[in-house]
Amino acid sequence: MLDDFEDLSDETRSVDVEALVKKYEDSARDNNLAYFEEDQLAIITDYFFIKAQNQQAMKVCEQGLSQYPHSLELLLMRAQLLAHESRFKEAHATIDMAELFNPSDNDVQLMRASVHSLTGEFTAAITILEAVVARVPKEDQELIYFQIGQTYLASSDLKKAVIYFKKCIELNQESEAALYELLFCLDELDEMEKHLPFYQQFVDNDPYSFAAWFNLGVAFSRLARFEESIDAFTYATDIKENLPSAWFNLGNSFMNTEQYERAVEAFLNVERYEEATADTLTHLAASYEKLEQYESAIKKYKAAIALDDDWDEAWFGVASCLFELDRAYESITFVKKAIELNEFSADYLLLLGDAESSVGNPVSACEAYEKASVLDPEYPDVWLQWSEVHHEQEDYKLAIEVIMEGIDTIPDEAELFYRAAVYLILDKRFAEAYNYLEIALTLKYDLHTCIFEFFPNLEMQKKLFKIIEQYKK
Repeated sequence: MLDDFEDLSDETRSVDVEALVKKYEDSARDNNLAYFEEDQLAIITDYFFIKAQNQQAMKVCEQGLSQYPHSLELLLMRAQLLAHESRFKEAHATIDMAELFNPSDNDVQLMRASVHSLTGEFTAAITILEAVVARVPKEDQELIYFQIGQTYLASSDLKKAVIYFKKCIELNQESEAALYELLFCLDELDEMEKHLPFYQQFVDNDPYSFAAWFNLGVAFSRLARFEESIDAFTYATDIKENLPSAWFNLGNSFMNTEQYERAVEAFLNVERYEEATADTLTHLAASYEKLEQYESAIKKYKAAIALDDDWDEAWFGVASCLFELDRAYESITFVKKAIELNEFSADYLLLLGDAESSVGNPVSACEAYEKASVLDPEYPDVWLQWSEVHHEQEDYKLAIEVIMEGIDTIPDEAELFYRAAVYLILDKRFAEAYNYLEIALTLKYDLHTCIFEFFPNLEMQKKLFKIIEQYKK
C-alpha cells in the first residue's frame, strides 16, 4: 500500500505533470502561491515522492491540507510520507484523522495495515487486510491479496506468502509484481516443481491466453526445462507478437540450449517492441559473441554502455571480444573498467589475468589470478591459468605449488590432477607424476587427451599412452 499512490501518475497521464510542477515551483519561488485544486496538489505531492524528494513532497502536502483539511487523498499521502521517515506515531495519528472524516473507506485501513507492517506488527496488519478483503468486491481484491502476500513475506512466512500471491495471480495473470514475488518465494522454498500445476492450469483453462503461456514458460525456465520453456514462450509470442518480455525470456532459453542464432532473433524482436535497454543489448551482444561474430557483439556491447555507463557486464563483454580478436592491450582497458564497477567477479579477474599474460605481464597476471582465487576458489580455470603463467616461464616448482593449492581446494577436479602430472613430469618427478595421472584417470578418463599438447615428443607420448591404456574401460 505504501507504493500504491505511485499509481496516481497512471491515472493522470492526460495531465502535463511537468508543467504543473513548474507552475507550483514558480509560484513558490515568487512567494505568490497560485491556487491549486485538490487533485493537482495530490499530483504534485506524488511527483516529488516518486522522485524521493520527501521534504518537498511533505511541504506540498501540508499546503494542500491547509486548503483541503478533509482531503482523504492528501491525508493518506501525509501518513505515507511520515511512515517513510519512520515517524510512525504521527502516521497513525494522521490515519486516525482520515478515518474520522472517512469512517468506511477501505484505503484508510490499507494504509493502517501498511504502517503496522513497517513497524513489524505483522499480525495486526494481516488482521486488518483480511477484514478488508472480505468486504470488497472481487475486482478490488487483487491489490489487497498482494499486500497480504508482501506482509507474510516481510514476516518471513514464505509458505503463506505463496498462498496470497497465487490468489492475486488467479485474479490477474498479468500481475508482474505478484508473479515476481511468487517466483522468489518458490525459489527460496525450492518448491517450483511442486507448484508447476498451478501454472499449467491457466493454460488448460484458456489455451489462447498469452499470459498463461508466458507464466508457464517462466516456471519451466526456473526448473531449467528450457526446451519446454521455449515451446511456452513461442506460444505466448504467437498469440501476442508484441510481447517483449516473452521474446526476452525466449532468447534466454535459446541461449541456455546453445541455439545462438535463434537467440539473436529473439533479442532483436525485444528491440522491435520496446525501447532498447542495456540489459537487452548485452544479451543480444552475448548471443553474437557465442556465434563468434565479435565485431557485431562489440557494437551491441558499446551500445549498452552508451545507455548505462555503469553496466559492468557490457564492459566485460567488449573486453572478452577484444581478447578473442587478439587485441589484448585494448581488452585490458575494458576489463579494468568492468572490475572497477564490480570488484567481486572472478570471471573479470580471470580475463584480466589472461590479457596481462598475453601481453607479457606475468606479475600483473598472477596478481589478477590470485585475487580471482580468493573470490572463487572452486573455479578450476583460475588455478589452471595461474599455474600456466609459471609453466610458460619454465618455473615448474611454482606451477606445481599453484596447482597443488587448487587440488587441495577442489579435490575432485580431474583436470587439475592431469595438469599436476604434466608439471611434475617436466620437473622430472616421475613417480609423483604417475600417481597424479592415475588419480586423474580414475576421476575422468575421457579428459586424458589434454596432457598430450604439453608433450610433442612422440616417445613421451607413447610412455604416457601405455599408462593411460591400463585405465581404459
